[in-house]
Amino acid sequence: MRARIVFGRRVGPPSSPRHPATPAATERISSQIATFDYKRSLVGFAAFKTHRGFYVMSPPVMAAHNDELASYDTVKATVGFQSDKPLPAALVTKLVRARIQENERAR
Repeated sequence: MRARIVFGRRVGPPSSPRHPATPAATERISSQIATFDYKRSLVGFAAFKTHRGFYVMSPPVMAAHNDELASYDTVKATVGFQSDKPLPAALVTKLVRARIQENERAR
């Protein structure tokens, strides 16, 4: 399996070390979106011809981070951004951790 570039970072094959924010997450492709699951859908991302999307999959998490997301295009539970203005890694980590907590409470 070849490595791929995700949010400007090299991501190796499934056997590669996980990001510290999601050590137990699994990866899958769903509707052309790379999705990470932890107990249920966690977050996803996709790159299209004209834009990139980070799928938080939770309107409440989006609302809780509304101020930090103000400079990005948002729709429901999706953050849109351009490849020349990627999402900061700290913001992605914060959103992923919020989703992990939400998924933990749901179970």
